[in-house]
Amino acid sequence: MDNENTQDSTTRTRNRIQEIQTIRTSPRTRIQPSKTQTYQHPSRKGQVGRFLKKIKKLERKALFFLDECRTVISTSIKKVLAKVGSKPVMRVNIGFSSIYVILAINAWTGEVVVSLAERPNSESVKYFLRYFKRRVGSGRVYMVMDNYSPHKTKGTLEVCRRKGIHPVFTPPYSPELNMAEAVFKSLKNYMSNKIFYTIEDVKNCIKQFFEENKYRFNLNAITYLGLDKIEV
Repeated sequence: MDNENTQDSTTRTRNRIQEIQTIRTSPRTRIQPSKTQTYQHPSRKGQVGRFLKKIKKLERKALFFLDECRTVISTSIKKVLAKVGSKPVMRVNIGFSSIYVILAINAWTGEVVVSLAERPNSESVKYFLRYFKRRVGSGRVYMVMDNYSPHKTKGTLEVCRRKGIHPVFTPPYSPELNMAEAVFKSLKNYMSNKIFYTIEDVKNCIKQFFEENKYRFNLNAITYLGLDKIEV
């Protein structure tokens, strides 16, 4: 009886080993990447390097970074300071109304030009570019933008040509290369834990944020993009 149990156990162990070997050697078995791994195209590093060198060459030029950000009426909840053991109660709004902030920030001084739009389409981008040029005055301007389709429409590029705005596009999937993202991050933090009853309340909050910062932020492309380390 003991011999039969031992043989059965040995057989099961051998079968288990064969199953494991089959799984490991099967051509259909693929190792799944972990959730923290992200795919990067082999050419992206070269694209980023070329982009940074291009920005470095524009160091003494009128250079701005443009981007859009959606702000919503619903309350964005962030951590708050509270007494140990207490449970803070916060009133919130869960509405879905929104407004878009279109912003251009000077790469060297941190000054910004801001406008609001109901939708981030080609018309709102063209309107902003005309408004922006009236604010900064005459002369050639270089404008860094991402590859969002309204930035590349025939109408948008025509406005750029007429207004003396030379578009410079970032590499695909590279939001970290746009200085405007840092301003939007600060704006969202400023708007967090606030309750808005109407979209006008949202607009007033956005206006107050930029007025308190005097439409200037402690940002410049040299430190933000590490241009001092780039050799042209």
